Amino acid sequence: MGEEESQSKGNLEEKRYSLTPDGLRWVQARIDPTRHGETIEKVRRIKTKYGALSLQDLLHYVYTKYPEMTTASEIKDKVLRRR
Repeated sequence: MGEEESQSKGNLEEKRYSLTPDGLRWVQARIDPTRHGETIEKVRRIKTKYGALSLQDLLHYVYTKYPEMTTASEIKDKVLRRR
């Protein structure tokens, strides 16, 4: 992995990782675009739709859209009260 960037907003820490050039070459060498093209395209769509959201915004989206998946969350109240 490449260098990590950290941002702390409230008590939620956001980290961003990126592949090094060697890591990117390693992944590209192992992808068969004819076999995995559909999966790669789905990942691109997800990244386009959600990639620009902050961690807090993404959590708020998930916690409000899928509340049944948050029953054991220790940060649920904090995430939902921020708006």
